[in-house]
Amino acid sequence: NAEDVVFSISHPVPVVISVNPDSGLTSEKSIEVTVTGSGFLDGCVLHLRDPDSCEIVVTSGPTVVNEEGTSVQGTFDLSGLSVGDYVVRVVNPDGQSNAEDVVFSISHPVPVVISVNPDSGLTSEESVEVTVTGSGFLDGCVLHLRDPESGEIVVTSGPTGVNEGGTSVQGTFDLSGLSVGDYVVRVVNPDGQSNAEDVVFSISHPVPVVISVNPDSGLTSEESVEVTVTGSGFLDGCVLHLRNPDSGEIVVTSGPTVVTEEGNSVCGSFDLSGVTAGNYVVRVVNPDGQSNAEDV
Repeated sequence: NAEDVVFSISHPVPVVISVNPDSGLTSEKSIEVTVTGSGFLDGCVLHLRDPDSCEIVVTSGPTVVNEEGTSVQGTFDLSGLSVGDYVVRVVNPDGQSNAEDVVFSISHPVPVVISVNPDSGLTSEESVEVTVTGSGFLDGCVLHLRDPESGEIVVTSGPTGVNEGGTSVQGTFDLSGLSVGDYVVRVVNPDGQSNAEDVVFSISHPVPVVISVNPDSGLTSEESVEVTVTGSGFLDGCVLHLRNPDSGEIVVTSGPTVVTEEGNSVCGSFDLSGVTAGNYVVRVVNPDGQSNAEDV
């Protein structure tokens, strides 16, 4: 025949079965992926597309296809992309692409805590500002102090401020009424991810402070003189001493004491019989071993 009736031969449409890895982080500037399937041609490109709008959110660099056309490797720059699930598209040089919705997920990295400053506070502090350094902190994250044994949250920060690089976050803790001890710092991002590092924040009682003692004198003939010491930071179970200001030697120790609810006054009694006359300094020693420094 003389008629030019055409018979066309084309490459098969590419088919995508899987992608490995099937997820990445917004912090990754170059992640290599391997797509398996069939019909991949030299010079094909890889896309990640929004499944709703079909918009291409990222395109791979140069790709490498195996001889059988069943595997293709390429790299994606995920930095600055929105988190979510995207579909993988392989587009051959002839414009044909796969139709299968194989998913690649993008998420924020898990936050990492390196340090907290300050790393301690007092049970008397109603608002202590801390700065946590590390990486992966997102706007809207919250700070917790958690019991290292039970995992219980003992205090949560107020609103936080995160720097532009996500490497520093500031917040405040109300430590009033908390138990003394070591707690771990947790940064929890809005997506629910939190750090795993056990960076410690320690809570302790404040050092007792002595302002005055009443009466401020006694006689060597008194076997029981009751005194009231005023100041702050006195704990139940504290003891009163009179100490030699030169040697630091304890010359007399009180019997049982009574502390006010606010911890600003403590009563106890001294047996002054047989004590050498002179001036002595008053020491209040709490059960945790802390004592005042003032020479009242």
